[in-house]
Amino acid sequence: MIRLVLFLSLLNLLGLIGFSCSSREMDPPEVLLSDSLLVNILADSYILNAAFNQTAGSIKDSISEAYRNQILDKYQISQEVLDQNVEWRYEQERMDTIFNRMMDRLNYLELHISSESDRKANN
Repeated sequence: MIRLVLFLSLLNLLGLIGFSCSSREMDPPEVLLSDSLLVNILADSYILNAAFNQTAGSIKDSISEAYRNQILDKYQISQEVLDQNVEWRYEQERMDTIFNRMMDRLNYLELHISSESDRKANN
């Protein structure tokens, strides 16, 4: 349930809520991101959103925007390219797969970080 809330917050963070599905099939975006790259971008965004989930107000907005821009810079894409790719994948009914892969990645990172912390604590 917490992950669902955070995912919905992520969608809000990315500005993806409000996409409308048209009855015609969409053309792929001009800049088509690989599924793997999209998974990594969304995982980073998910982590960012979780980090600032308890922060409120304009501080959260300004810090989140700065970090969101860093994520976009890291992957050398624009918000528009990201939005178009997510919208197209929703249209293609592929976002469930992307979301599941993102959750797998987050679980892997959590396990890796936890085991690394445990290892350091035992030394």
